[in-house]
Amino acid sequence: MVDKKLTVNIVGASGYVGADLLRIVLGHPNFELNNIFAFSKANTDIGELFPNLEFLLPGKKLLSREDADMQDCDLLFLALPHTQSQEVMLQLKNDDLRVIDLSADFRFEDTDIFETWYLTPHLNKEKQADFIYGLPEYHRERIRNAQYIASPGCYPTASILGAKPFLQEGLLSRDSIIVDAASGVTGAGATPTGTTIYSGVDSNFKAYGLINHRHTPEMIKELGVDVLFTPHLAPMARGILSTIYIPCETKLSHEDLLGIYEKKYNDEPFVQVSDSPPTTKQVTGTNNCVVSAFYDERTKHIVALSAIDNLVKGSAGQAIQAANISLDLGETTGLESIALYP
Repeated sequence: MVDKKLTVNIVGASGYVGADLLRIVLGHPNFELNNIFAFSKANTDIGELFPNLEFLLPGKKLLSREDADMQDCDLLFLALPHTQSQEVMLQLKNDDLRVIDLSADFRFEDTDIFETWYLTPHLNKEKQADFIYGLPEYHRERIRNAQYIASPGCYPTASILGAKPFLQEGLLSRDSIIVDAASGVTGAGATPTGTTIYSGVDSNFKAYGLINHRHTPEMIKELGVDVLFTPHLAPMARGILSTIYIPCETKLSHEDLLGIYEKKYNDEPFVQVSDSPPTTKQVTGTNNCVVSAFYDERTKHIVALSAIDNLVKGSAGQAIQAANISLDLGETTGLESIALYP
């Protein structure tokens, strides 16, 4: 286990994911924050954007790529909009630098899938082969010592953790599943729009991205089955609750289903199996995922449920979890926290 301090740079620190990366890095015993970059908001004081960091980082400003070398660190987190990480990776010349990318740019081994769903050319196809998909519960051994890690999306994280144990048991009786999931408004990013400002979100609940949401192929890739995915925007700041409908002809008790979860997740530090349907309040501010499942004998479906904090286990926390594994720091280092309630 590494006991020295490792310097960290964060690129894309002006968004909500970047803010949570900063929050967790500052509390990590092995990380020392070096520079933070935000190309569209360079020269802005971080406390102006995120009041919770004002007194932790007094006078710390967001830098442009001209202000400092992004590669001047041991560990680089890229929390950029899709396609921008590809450009950054083209510029990096430090062969020893460890990179965790939180965008979708390097999540697909087949870059044609990225181009099909994101409707833009992939600018760095050669580098794709070097990236490991960073979902620890299913790729831990590949993450160990990995230099380049593509951190999963928030909706896929919740849905894969909820569904995959049953698919691995061969319980799917058809060739597809249905995923309905609701996210807090931070999942839409920090830039306000007509649908994410307070008056558009308060007391409102809506579906969006129907049929062709970009997280669909990520679920398909990891689950190995077709997925009909419908995301929803919920009037809350944080959290994702994913409800997965899995056709299953085998009658299973609630205890049977929980037993399947426990067999898979018993030794996982951040996945808890609940007897009751999970709620987003159970995981707010943590890197935890809570799962539960029920069987509907009438329609012959497993109903699996999974709750995460979209900004922590769904992005920043999971990225640091993968970094911990790759650097042999102890997987839970800097991530052990208790959910905020209420």
